[in-house]
Amino acid sequence: MKSRWTKVLTGFLLLVLIIGLVGVIRQRMDYRKGNADYSEAEELAGVTVPEDTEGPELDGRDQNRNPVAAALEMINLNALREVNPDVIGWICIPDTKISYPLVQADNNEYYLNQTWKREGSSVGAIFLECQVNSDLTDFNTIIYGHRMKNNTMFGRLKDYIRGDLYEQAPAVYIVTDDGVNRYDIFAAYEADVSQRLYVPGVSAREEKEEILRYAAEHSVIDTDISPSLDDRILSLITCTGRGYSSRLIVQAVLVHPEED
Repeated sequence: MKSRWTKVLTGFLLLVLIIGLVGVIRQRMDYRKGNADYSEAEELAGVTVPEDTEGPELDGRDQNRNPVAAALEMINLNALREVNPDVIGWICIPDTKISYPLVQADNNEYYLNQTWKREGSSVGAIFLECQVNSDLTDFNTIIYGHRMKNNTMFGRLKDYIRGDLYEQAPAVYIVTDDGVNRYDIFAAYEADVSQRLYVPGVSAREEKEEILRYAAEHSVIDTDISPSLDDRILSLITCTGRGYSSRLIVQAVLVHPEED
């Protein structure tokens, strides 16, 4: 009897080991697939981004004097759209691994498991909330991405929460058909999924105040930047790795937005 149970236990442990190995192999294949797809995106778009060195103050969308913006202006979005018309732009945080096509679907599930090329992979894509304006004119433009263990996609956002990345990488750049916009990071924190900041289409004064107040009270980084209700902000959102009840948030404000 003891020998029988030993065989059963050995068989069970062997099965668990095989399942674990299959999972590891699948994850590595997904990482490899993701790396290949996004390397292809950089090649197609002609992405070459220098370090985000300190420079002159930026002025709206005319940022030719800024070396990062000047490099990003050369990105060919149309080449990416020939592969996937869902591409609306390119998002880049210099001095991090975050430099990807920005896509938008008609739902928030599709790009969780599809790369920018619409090919299945657990790395997914960096995508715009389906209900916000693709021209980034919302008060709060929400952008999602996975927190990958190899620090790809939005994996580096956790380092803002830890407090050791802000000084190195204080700005987010987004390229659209209208040009290059720079957003200065003003907050980083964890937030319960019930908070107002996850709601798209916020326009009421009270709702805007609630979002900015929550960010100011919970941010773990000190930036001395205080957005106004008339500003436009980004909310970059990824998971914490500890379940689905809260998310990591990094928020940035548009530098000198163009007058409507």
